Amino acid sequence: GLGAAPAIAGLAAPGVVTHFVQDSRLGTDRIAGWVARLQPTQHHTFDHDVTAVWRNVLNDAWRDSHAATAGFTRYAEFFVLSTLARDHGYRVAAMSEQSQHYSWLLVRDGLDRQG
Repeated sequence: GLGAAPAIAGLAAPGVVTHFVQDSRLGTDRIAGWVARLQPTQHHTFDHDVTAVWRNVLNDAWRDSHAATAGFTRYAEFFVLSTLARDHGYRVAAMSEQSQHYSWLLVRDGLDRQG
């Protein structure tokens, strides 16, 4: 199965997601189609510790832009990133769980409500 990814795949049009964060322990084959449809500008993987992705990429990206971020992680990493994102004015636009694997989308608060 594709895990939780299909549950939120339709929420972000291709090219909307700037960053995609993935726990390499969960395997890429499970979400390859979802990532291909999202067409993220940058794809970041980590193994056990998401700190480097946060410190080297997302902290600056969230502070300086409206970079929508999607991911496929375990709950601990989702919780950490969503909490840090909130400090930069982001919110969880979608989250889905299947077999303790979480797919999620973080957007700048109000970004998807602009018309």
